[in-house]
Amino acid sequence: LVRIYSALDMVVFFSKVFSPASADGDVDLRLLIEPLEDGWWYSLQLKNQRGIMVFLTDSDLQPSGALNAKEVWKQKLNSSNKTKARYKLSTESQSTKIVPAYSQFLSNVGGEGWLAVGDACMAFDPLAASGIKKALEDGLEAAEVIAEFLDGSQTLFKNYISSRKKQFNNYLQNRHYYYLQEDRWPKSKFWQRRQVIEPQSIGSYGKQQF
Repeated sequence: LVRIYSALDMVVFFSKVFSPASADGDVDLRLLIEPLEDGWWYSLQLKNQRGIMVFLTDSDLQPSGALNAKEVWKQKLNSSNKTKARYKLSTESQSTKIVPAYSQFLSNVGGEGWLAVGDACMAFDPLAASGIKKALEDGLEAAEVIAEFLDGSQTLFKNYISSRKKQFNNYLQNRHYYYLQEDRWPKSKFWQRRQVIEPQSIGSYGKQQF
């Protein structure tokens, strides 16, 4: 089965798991978001007193082949303020990872005997995402569609398709709104791409096969 996604951007994550340097709880592990000129940092607490630090940027804004993931991560860390201060109180737990994180929508969300749910259907920028709330709502709605399908009806399936498109278009509006809140780098390609162009409906973006 070939899946065709409509992708909005070229976002990638440069991430690293860390631990407090001491066990006395000196490191503030609450959610922290810090914008930079070509992307933004977020860091937060994981299980077992560990945390994660992630830098989000567009892949084409980084020198092709010039820097590996660890070097990019350190370079962007040194450009930060609050994130760097948090890191100085920590110790590394894992190597740096780079992961694609495009905002994208599956062109065909279901068919005979299958249904795309959650991130398999669409993926959001974490700055404008709904997290656990979206995951639970998607799961509940998909369960109703599947139950009805097994009873021989496809009414809810048709509604599911239209509601996924509506959900993604609402996300585009929210994404545009949140990125408009940052105005320190009007000439930055990263911020321009998310601020200058008004969000469009699904189907207006490039498609990628997976």
